[in-house]
Amino acid sequence: MWFNRRNLVVVFFILVLAATWYLWDSPERAIRALLRDGEQAVESEDMARAMVHVSRKYLDENGLNYLAVRRVLDFGFSRFEAIDVRLRDVRIDIEDGSASARGMLQVLVAQQANNAYLIGEPGSPDSITITLVKGALGWRITSVNGIDVSRFEL
Repeated sequence: MWFNRRNLVVVFFILVLAATWYLWDSPERAIRALLRDGEQAVESEDMARAMVHVSRKYLDENGLNYLAVRRVLDFGFSRFEAIDVRLRDVRIDIEDGSASARGMLQVLVAQQANNAYLIGEPGSPDSITITLVKGALGWRITSVNGIDVSRFEL
């Protein structure tokens, strides 16, 4: 008989594996991992690791492209002793080969034992939108909008 105990256990096991694989390999999980790794890369001042997540076709509302983002990061890494990135309340919307992540961002920097908010204010983070595209090598950031770069004195 097909409904014996062993067959039901095997079918249940296969269904659990399929569901786990589907959820484990989800685009949302990959995007959240990219954002976490990007935060950690900036905090550890690892330029190569931070820029691997940025598309060469990057262009945001401030007119910054890939090379300008690299320059901004290099400027920040050389000027500040420590950087603390806080990206919270991230909501991700995925469509075909693109995605947008909306969240609240604060960047706290330390320079000569003084702390200051580079992005956001105490208790009031900036609302940002990160646009991503899926390529052959995975998800890449194509723009980050909602950051006022005029404060950075570049």
